[in-house]
Amino acid sequence: MFKNYIKIAFRNILKTKSISLINLLGITIGLVSSLIIFLYVFYETSYDSFHNKKDRIFKILSIDEAIGVSSSMVGMTIPALAETMKKEIPEVEEVVRIIDGGETLIRYEDRFLYAENYFYTSPSFLNIFDFEIKEGNPKTCLNSPYTAVLTESMAQKIFGEENPIGKTFSADGNENIEVTGIIKDSNKSSHINIDVIVSINPSPSDTSIIDYLNSWHSIGVIEYALLTDEKHQEKVINEIERTLRKNNVRPAWKATLQPLKDVHLKSEEILFDEFNKNKGNINYVRYLTLVAIVILLIASFNYMNLSTARSSKRAREVGVRKTVGARKKQLIIQHLLESVILIFISMVLSLGIVEVINNIFHVVNQALFQFIGLSPQFIVYLLLIVIVLGLISGVYPAFIMSGFKPHIVLKGKFETGKQGVLLKKILVGMQFVATFIMIVGVIIIVKQLDYTLKKDKGFDQSNIINITLNPQNTRSNFDAFKKEVEKTPGVQACATSSSMPGIGFGRVGVLPEGVSEEEDSWIVSMFVIDENYIPLMKMEFVEGENFRERMSRDILPVIVNESFVRSMGWKNGLNKTFRSHRWQAKVIGVIKDFHFTSLRHKIEPLFMIYRPGFNHILSIKLSPNNRTKTVKSIEKLWSQMYEGIPFNYDFYDETFSQLFKKEKSFSKMFFSFTLLSIIVAILGLFGLAAYSAEQRTKEIGIRKTFGASIKQLVVLQSNEYLRLIMLAILVAAPIAYYILKKWLQGFEYKINMSINVYFAAALIIILVTILTVGFHAFNSARKNPADTLRYE
Repeated sequence: MFKNYIKIAFRNILKTKSISLINLLGITIGLVSSLIIFLYVFYETSYDSFHNKKDRIFKILSIDEAIGVSSSMVGMTIPALAETMKKEIPEVEEVVRIIDGGETLIRYEDRFLYAENYFYTSPSFLNIFDFEIKEGNPKTCLNSPYTAVLTESMAQKIFGEENPIGKTFSADGNENIEVTGIIKDSNKSSHINIDVIVSINPSPSDTSIIDYLNSWHSIGVIEYALLTDEKHQEKVINEIERTLRKNNVRPAWKATLQPLKDVHLKSEEILFDEFNKNKGNINYVRYLTLVAIVILLIASFNYMNLSTARSSKRAREVGVRKTVGARKKQLIIQHLLESVILIFISMVLSLGIVEVINNIFHVVNQALFQFIGLSPQFIVYLLLIVIVLGLISGVYPAFIMSGFKPHIVLKGKFETGKQGVLLKKILVGMQFVATFIMIVGVIIIVKQLDYTLKKDKGFDQSNIINITLNPQNTRSNFDAFKKEVEKTPGVQACATSSSMPGIGFGRVGVLPEGVSEEEDSWIVSMFVIDENYIPLMKMEFVEGENFRERMSRDILPVIVNESFVRSMGWKNGLNKTFRSHRWQAKVIGVIKDFHFTSLRHKIEPLFMIYRPGFNHILSIKLSPNNRTKTVKSIEKLWSQMYEGIPFNYDFYDETFSQLFKKEKSFSKMFFSFTLLSIIVAILGLFGLAAYSAEQRTKEIGIRKTFGASIKQLVVLQSNEYLRLIMLAILVAAPIAYYILKKWLQGFEYKINMSINVYFAAALIIILVTILTVGFHAFNSARKNPADTLRYE
């Protein structure tokens, strides 16, 4: 019996090749989109899921409610907090502290190389997190000072084929760091990226480190807590508040706990969170998931519409089968099986297409892609899609066709009922609603990205290379190296600083003049520059002057931004003073506001301190001509001055653009899938218009006989769809406005949603519909009435 169902199903699919092909193409495009988005979503939501204690691990975040701060959530916290929590809060089982070293120069014998992810941590790191240890004891390998654990790949880079255990290397001013463990390389996604981890445990003689780790009035440490039970989160947060106040931490400073599962996708608004690299965005994951569902539903609606539209063609078949004893249940199974088989074929095709796309565009890591493909969860997911989509697509046509009355359809008196016509209009209308929302969405998203990229940032990031300097290895020859670089043809200017916009600055508490120490201090961003920095970055002065060599140091000279002046309530900033608990500063200049973080954040108060000579970053402004030749000349100088040390640099415009990496990626994906959804809708509309035109052949012939023109006949057949479009736009416009307004709220600096966007989306849908429907209407209207009415 079941074998017979399958035979008939294939026979019917092949019998109506054009409609089957349209359905196959539409569903395949929908499935390809769905699978690609699923891979993306799986990758984004799988971060840190491999840790056995993941539900009990929480990141400790700081909440800075001081005046002057626009984004209060901070990814670092007070050094002494974590250990105190472990001692005083019973619900805290274990804690770990991390100090991020960032990119660090490593030396082994006469070889130098950079470790991109180098950090210090406590021995509990390997007990809380489940990074697989290949060699060494995870419980003891970080107990002693100056011990380190390396990944397999990093150990290979440093030591080659030598056994790394017991070997020593130098880094970050420490001469003899002993390798005590090796972490197995893994393709599992984690927000913690590891090359080298070094024990944070200080020796008794390291009094400065001990004092820092026990301090309560600074921040700079990343901390995690392992709770005895995840349900204790709120209780522990309350206990943290009590602990902070007990240790005289200022009232504006609070702390909270972020579940480990939220760290990757829900940290977009957190500042000073550079340790959490490649942050995701939960809203992007949700929007793309919704897009995948919409595309699948559009493809499913197409199937329902086309199957219902051609029901008259199969009416006699159903009548004959009922006459010879077929039951309604059997007919329903037959029609549902046809839709499931068609979707199964589409699924097989989709898997092959997705494999090719992933090989070309690398949606996810190839090893992870293969792992997902072999996992039982993925196979179950695919089967569920086939079955659910098959049922959704085939259930209505199955019930419609199985309900035909044999004595009516066999007399040739079958007509599509009012319910079928109404359903067709509803489904087509829903397609127009979904398509309109997605077109409006892609226009707004692309416009916002374009605004973000083109908006004046307040400085010029073009043709600048940055060289990160290692104090232990590059300080001695720095002045000589800088002078030689300045003489190099193609070099326009050089400057040094402690950081750059987009890389992250420090924060400090200050008190403006006229404010007593009893009041809350202002928290402002700050960094260090030399006298060449502002001219090199082409920042503009509002008032005052730039730093100069040999300027008076009686009081600390600083340059502030406009937001600093406004926040302090000053009419102008020149010659105003402010102080911290260690120094007093005088404003010698005010520069125009510039964006030093993402456009999601408001520009905060900032000041710059003068420090000539060696700083953390050397910025070199290049002539736009022959940049490659100039960089090679600088590299040659570097090799002469710092023999053996790799020349490591980056183009600043590329580094700064990383702030908008997620927006770019999301914009491209949303645009691509919107285009696919339009293609799927056009396919359905094309097939439906063809059938509608065929069913109205007699009517068109009669109208043409009575003098109707081709133009009138085309307009007549298009009007039905245009009315649906107008109704769909009325429904979709407020929905699109709500969704996109909510999305734009994530940006401090954003575009206005012009009504022109809605007109543009409406125009696109109308033009596409007229071209699609009009094509078939025109062909039908051109036919000779003598041919179309001959059978009468």
